[in-house]
Amino acid sequence: MSGIAVRKGGRGRRGVPRYRAMAEINMTPFMTSFSCCLIIFMVAAPLLATGVAIDLPKTKAAALNVEQKPISVAVDDKGLVYVMDQPVQVADLADKFEGGCIRGC
Repeated sequence: MSGIAVRKGGRGRRGVPRYRAMAEINMTPFMTSFSCCLIIFMVAAPLLATGVAIDLPKTKAAALNVEQKPISVAVDDKGLVYVMDQPVQVADLADKFEGGCIRGC
């Protein structure tokens, strides 16, 4: 009879016992989950504070040019080729890239 308190001593009308709601909260599940989370965080917190030393490889590559806009080439479902959202014939595609004239020449 969890959550239901029976009034001691006597019965209500017609022999049916009177029930009323229990006015206290069961704290056991809360305390159990709280203590489990506390233990997990106490173990995990020191692991997050320390790092792992990594020896990264040395490279001779230059930094990327972020000022230059990347070139986009797209082919639609009909087979039409677009360079920078401009329609281009497939035969002229190689000339566009060789001449360096990408932006609508």
